[in-house]
Amino acid sequence: MSKTVKSLRVVVEDWSRSRLVENRGDSVAMEVARFSCSHCPTCSNRMDMVSSRVHRHGLAVRWENVRGGRFIVLSLPKGTNPVRHLAKVLELNIREH
Repeated sequence: MSKTVKSLRVVVEDWSRSRLVENRGDSVAMEVARFSCSHCPTCSNRMDMVSSRVHRHGLAVRWENVRGGRFIVLSLPKGTNPVRHLAKVLELNIREH
């Protein structure tokens, strides 16, 4: 049986573009960079920063390429709001767009 994925757009602090978030039920994924741009200094630094913050919370970092984006994937505790969970773990101000 396939899982239902709920997608939404979020605004992240001072990042210039909104980001796609996928609520996958038991995990949540957020676009950090476009795959074609993940090598630029800004996106590369963002990827390093969010990886570091996830590690600080004692969680494993998992990256996926989804529809042209580089997504960080986190496990999502049952009953947890996915946007709030991302904001807490990534230590960023994140809000729905």
